Amino acid sequence: RCGLATGTVTISATNPNLNGSSLDLNLLPVGTTMYSLNVNVIPVGSGAIHPTNGSYAKGTQINLSASVNTDYVFSYWDVSGINVINNPMQITMDSNKNITANFSLIGNNSPSISISSPATNTTYSAPADITIKAEASDIDGYIVKVEFYNSDVKIGEDITSPYECLWTNISSGTCVITAKATDDQNATNVSNAVLITVIKEAAVQAPVVTPNIIVASGDVKVIGGPRGYVNLNNNEQARIEYKALKNGTVVLKIYALTGQLIKEGTQEATANIQGSYTWDGANKTDTDKIAAGIYIVHVKGAGLNIKKKIAIIK
Repeated sequence: RCGLATGTVTISATNPNLNGSSLDLNLLPVGTTMYSLNVNVIPVGSGAIHPTNGSYAKGTQINLSASVNTDYVFSYWDVSGINVINNPMQITMDSNKNITANFSLIGNNSPSISISSPATNTTYSAPADITIKAEASDIDGYIVKVEFYNSDVKIGEDITSPYECLWTNISSGTCVITAKATDDQNATNVSNAVLITVIKEAAVQAPVVTPNIIVASGDVKVIGGPRGYVNLNNNEQARIEYKALKNGTVVLKIYALTGQLIKEGTQEATANIQGSYTWDGANKTDTDKIAAGIYIVHVKGAGLNIKKKIAIIK
């Protein structure tokens, strides 16, 4: 243990047989997040990338440079399905990176390609089926194939015009679609990205049929949702049905099991005429919904003094 802080340290060794060799060590704090950089060249032997594969601390900025071999020219970088033409190119290591440098033979023009459908920023409902269409051409040769990608994941390929890909059963999320054309000299080009959004539609709920509850004189019934309890996430409500024994004021109170008063209301009742009170799960100030749990409903007045329980979930 040397007790050194973070940074770059050069260690030199003096030895007649080593000719003053030295080694640079990069010291990083314990727990530093590291990301990997993986680089590739297409076609093989057409050029080189500096720096090569390696691991870098989170946030490190790297200048990637592509150098060409004889008879080749640099075309573009493929960064997770997105083409970048700048060379050199600066990247920030905020995730693992897979980057490919694409080169073309001198004297061969790269093909042109664009996505004609769908239009960017189109929205679909999940699960979606989408036909992706691309237009590709090559002025000094012919198109060998067109490949279709969602980000860096290949989703289809077509070798004949019109170039299309049927992408089925797409789940919800944002998709970045590109098309890559390859010509007869193995030159490639990637279209501009098209962004689409697939949304998950809310389930259609069957209408809630409110049952016709008959209450006997002097009795109280508490009715929840279709399953007996009240699900506040489904906007269900509790109904308190009562039939007073005499004319007068009925006080309806809802308590937590701890005895805390949650909600209170009053109604004028007529003897042997059924009354009804609806509770949407709001607290006594109507500023918020209550927590899930078991609650006590107390109906008192006009000859009534009855307590019932109701279950609330959310």
